[in-house]
Amino acid sequence: MHISRRDFLRLASAAAVALGLTPLDLLKVEQALAGDGGPPVIWLQGAVCTGCTISLLNTAAPEIDDVLTQTISLEYHQNLTTLSGDLAIASLSRSVEDHAGEFILCVEGGVPTSINGNYAIIGEKDGRPWTMFDALNELGPKARYILAVGTCASFGGIVKPSQYTGIRSVADLMAGKTRNPVINIPACPVNPVVLVGTIVELITAGMPALDHHGRPARYYDTSVHHICPRLPTPMVDQIGVFGCYEHVGCKGPHTEFTCPRLKWNNGVNWCIDKANSVCIGCASPDFPSSPFYAKGDTMCNKPTSPPNDTTCCAACTSCSGSCTDCSGNCADAGTCPDCPKTTACSDCTNLSVCSDCPNFMNCSDCTATGGTTTPATA
Repeated sequence: MHISRRDFLRLASAAAVALGLTPLDLLKVEQALAGDGGPPVIWLQGAVCTGCTISLLNTAAPEIDDVLTQTISLEYHQNLTTLSGDLAIASLSRSVEDHAGEFILCVEGGVPTSINGNYAIIGEKDGRPWTMFDALNELGPKARYILAVGTCASFGGIVKPSQYTGIRSVADLMAGKTRNPVINIPACPVNPVVLVGTIVELITAGMPALDHHGRPARYYDTSVHHICPRLPTPMVDQIGVFGCYEHVGCKGPHTEFTCPRLKWNNGVNWCIDKANSVCIGCASPDFPSSPFYAKGDTMCNKPTSPPNDTTCCAACTSCSGSCTDCSGNCADAGTCPDCPKTTACSDCTNLSVCSDCPNFMNCSDCTATGGTTTPATA
């Protein structure tokens, strides 16, 4: 299945800004996808709510369902295939054998391993139930690239806490069995721009740079807090009041993702903007963590945490000893009332520490401001 050159360029051009593509990238994508040699995509679903698929197909700029079904050559997707039963599984097996070593395997959802994986049966093969566990072990080593789509596939997510199903992540199960490292694309649901952008990078440049959690570094290189449009606003103690929600349980300071920039629903909104709620940390390895809503002082464990811990200064009033050594990696630097990086500190003379703090220029007596008596702006 193919679309016309004109339609393809229309779709690719619409995606260029969101994906950060250069004209050369677009040419490579067109050459790779518009012809017969386009890399086939096989999409499997394990323990899942199908939210990542819905997020992907609801995108309108470009229309991702058209791209996946007509451009990238989507060979198998349980929700989209027109085949069923034995015909669907036979088509999947044939695609795997025809494109062994070349196809991109997208895995949505966690992988149940208890009772031989029978909590997630995706079909029958050779007259026997074919579990997600078996399918991943069979198909994973034959794929060129594996994408763990969403937090459930990446880290276990909302399905992992079950004590019965034995949910494991894709990377955990595939350790040492794949041609390339598993690429984790967490968020609940997956951000379609991040997913398609990663596929485009695989096609045009090969493996992207990954961070320590196996995520494409370009999308997970900073905390939500540091790029949140509410960062400069006053911290509030009640949800619904406009301001920064760090002290009422927002997990933005400890969640690395680019959602304030890309947003969801075709760039319309995200949890904090318009929805006026807190970040629940859906892209984090420990999602879901409890409680979702908590006062900042109930979340601070700094007195027993080592210096430079990335959870430092969560509005704690007794962490001055450790906060002195906070590095630029501290997402909360400057928010602790007794931290030398605080926005209202009384003795902020340690410029070597303050220089990494995003709030240091707001401190009236910080040496970085020239000793002004009124807060300076960054």
